[in-house]
Amino acid sequence: MITADEAKSLSGKTADEFLKDLEEAIRIAAEKGSRELSLRMKPYADWAYSLNDEKVLKPEERKVLKVLRDNGFSVTRYYNEGQFVDIALIISWSEEQQP
Repeated sequence: MITADEAKSLSGKTADEFLKDLEEAIRIAAEKGSRELSLRMKPYADWAYSLNDEKVLKPEERKVLKVLRDNGFSVTRYYNEGQFVDIALIISWSEEQQP
């Protein structure tokens, strides 16, 4: 019988693990003078497909998006369909977005 720890490791990253990775990427981008981060790698690009209907995302993924938004970030999608589809999850922190 599988253990709870084994099941946890099979179910993927937790929201805290995703947020730790994203925080590092955001810090690096911000230190380079950028006002946004474009994530084309999995699973983030996959999340971009679901921004219009976030109910299809896993609870951990929805939690990550909520924390980002609660912290003042804008989370949007870049989508360009040419010969190939180019999709990215865009996390931005430009001054125009602040209330």
